[in-house]
Amino acid sequence: MKINVRSRTSQVTPSIREWAERRVLFALGQFSARLRVVHVCLSDENGPKGGADQRCLMEARMTPGRGVVAEDRDPDLYAAVSRAAERLGRRVREGLDRERSARRAAPSHRGSRRSGATP
Repeated sequence: MKINVRSRTSQVTPSIREWAERRVLFALGQFSARLRVVHVCLSDENGPKGGADQRCLMEARMTPGRGVVAEDRDPDLYAAVSRAAERLGRRVREGLDRERSARRAAPSHRGSRRSGATP
C-alpha cells in the first residue's frame, strides 16, 4: 500500500506527513494487501480567517478498482487527519464485509451437476 500526502493550499511539513502516514497505517494496516494506494489531501479552506477550516480528505483505492472516501474538518489539522483515518478504516472494513457477505450469499454452481448425470 502506497500513501500519498499532499496539500492544495500550502507545503506539507515533514511532521504532518509523518503523522498522516502513521494514522493511515494504524487504521488500514490490516487491509494493506487489499489496498493499492491511499491519497491524503490536506487544505486550509478559509486561509488565515480561522475557524473549523482545516480539511483532510482521504481516498483508499482497493485492488478491484473501487475507491472509498472519508473526510473531516477541524481547527486542528492533526485531529482532522486522525478522525478521517478512523472513518476511512471503518468504511474499508464495511466495504470488505459487504463484499464477503455477497460472495457467501451468491449461489454456488460448482458441484451442482456431476459429470454423466442426466438433468
